[in-house]
Amino acid sequence: MDCREWALYCDLDGSLLNSFGEVTKKSRQAIRAFVEDGGLFGLCTGRATQNAFSRVAGVEINAPSIVFNGAAVYDYAQKTYLRLHLMDKMAPMQAAKWSVERFPEIDVQVYTPDEIIYVSARDHADAVFLSIHQPCRFAQAEDIRDLDWVKCLLYGKGEALAQVERYIIENGLDARMGLVHSSTDIADGAKYLEFVPLHTSKGTAVELLRGLDALQGRRIAGFGDYYNDIDFLQAADYAFAPRTGIQEVKDIAYKVVSGNNENPVCDILRELRNLA
Repeated sequence: MDCREWALYCDLDGSLLNSFGEVTKKSRQAIRAFVEDGGLFGLCTGRATQNAFSRVAGVEINAPSIVFNGAAVYDYAQKTYLRLHLMDKMAPMQAAKWSVERFPEIDVQVYTPDEIIYVSARDHADAVFLSIHQPCRFAQAEDIRDLDWVKCLLYGKGEALAQVERYIIENGLDARMGLVHSSTDIADGAKYLEFVPLHTSKGTAVELLRGLDALQGRRIAGFGDYYNDIDFLQAADYAFAPRTGIQEVKDIAYKVVSGNNENPVCDILRELRNLA
């Protein structure tokens, strides 16, 4: 069946990836058939570029993809950024240093266009979190002041992240960077607090995609599960959510499909073929 009018964009964690952080063989086969029939398939993720694509080995990706929660659009085939938004580094640097000094249990990372850098202590790094955010290196925030910052991420549990967010707001740093709340199933109660360039999101990146030649004449379908996917799904022509997603996402979905451990992308691709 001809799928040349469709472009499907999938979030990774909690959506395309199952609880083992994998794309199943059945999903890979369904995506390959979709691409062979003329469809475009891309990612829409908060992950860093290298890390994101390392998680989807064997998946046919033939569309420009959204990474860093919308701060960049990356052409995987050409290995180049089509759009890249950089941060005002001073605001996230202040927040990161304050967090590192007071909450050593929080993992703090800085993302540049090319790498992930830990600015929290190696001794306190969560082993599982560290293992799934590779490749990376450790450095002090002051030592990477001259690099281009795309995103800063804090991972932790309990009250600590809430205190960091209060510090950001009380000191007016939220006026200089965007705040994104993301989920993770790494550990019970664990969450991400992410800093991205101001006025940047997955949704704004979708609007950038619509201006690219590769997307002309295509309808965009989106698949996501959490708060940072809401404006992405609202910007898509058709929105899909997994049964395991949060209710706020399911409420705006065109259709709720199987949970992320049940090959939901297969449900979506069947639906797109029916809509063609």
